[in-house]
Amino acid sequence: YGGRINLQLSSSVTSVILSPAAVYQFNPQFAAGATVSFGYTDFKHTNTYLYNYGASILGIYTPIQQLQLSAELEQVFVDQTTNLGDLKIKDNYNYQALFLGAGFRMKNVVVGMRYDVLYNEDNNLYSSPYSPFVQVFF
Repeated sequence: YGGRINLQLSSSVTSVILSPAAVYQFNPQFAAGATVSFGYTDFKHTNTYLYNYGASILGIYTPIQQLQLSAELEQVFVDQTTNLGDLKIKDNYNYQALFLGAGFRMKNVVVGMRYDVLYNEDNNLYSSPYSPFVQVFF
């Protein structure tokens, strides 16, 4: 059991996503599991903010003790609000991502980067297809 924190901070975007996870370790190299996620994203230049929630399935491969490779298929439901003066525009949509990631493992903590191969610039939850992460499992 454990989870991941995704954090993106820039002059144009603030995004915080918490993802608790349950993973089964099949052997020292392979593990699989599922996550749920809850997050908030604020696109400052467009005055848009998102609340999101979702779930994913996760596969982990550890070829050597210090390296963790992962693949994660994520389905997220997004509630988006854009403020244009006195006008509020609301939109709800689904967002699907397929993350391929790599991280440096130190016992039960992994620090790494994920890349969303399905990233769509026009309809996205993240400001970039790249997402740094810190993951902890107990």
